[in-house]
Amino acid sequence: MSTLPLFGHFTGLVARCRSERDAARRADGPNEAGPPPAVTAAALWSNLHGIAQLWAWGSLQLALGAPPLDGAPGDDQRDRLIAAVLDAHLGSVTA
Repeated sequence: MSTLPLFGHFTGLVARCRSERDAARRADGPNEAGPPPAVTAAALWSNLHGIAQLWAWGSLQLALGAPPLDGAPGDDQRDRLIAAVLDAHLGSVTA
């Protein structure tokens, strides 16, 4: 399958992000183990793919109250949605 090398790279990025997050958490208190990086990467990849497809169809814009397929006005909502997905799968992405 041609996507396997890309998925392997993606899994490595998830593992690296997790190790950085876990290092920061150890300084603050107990560390909770999550699913293996490949499972998190698959869930994140699936979630982002779903956002892309639903955004292309205009479904998310309707659900979020933005004009569908209208470009810039919905960009902020799309960016907040992607940030929420990253937070859910990887932990907070804000500094």
